[in-house]
Amino acid sequence: WGVGAAPFPPAPPPALRTRGSAAALLSEDPQALKARLATLEASTEEHEKLRERIRTLEDSLQRLGRESLERARMGMERLAEKYFPRVKLYEALAAEGAAGLGAAQVVRMAAASP
Repeated sequence: WGVGAAPFPPAPPPALRTRGSAAALLSEDPQALKARLATLEASTEEHEKLRERIRTLEDSLQRLGRESLERARMGMERLAEKYFPRVKLYEALAAEGAAGLGAAQVVRMAAASP
């Protein structure tokens, strides 16, 4: 960097510029441009297909998650019915109008049932 030196190096000659620049594209022959355009279109189509596939997979994953939760809930209910049968009785008595009964009466009625 001497006195009067430019702070940045000079721009590269046109032949060394990146392939994607406008000057490079204009200098290519039409067949090469058509081929490049076709590959870009193909990659765009692939990109859209991948996006759709990702969307489908996300939907499937959410559906499987909901189904799994539902199966787990049903399994827990079956286990509760098997190992805690009186809980259903307590719930039924409470729903029928056990509100008018005292808590001790509800417990006695549940204990008296098989």
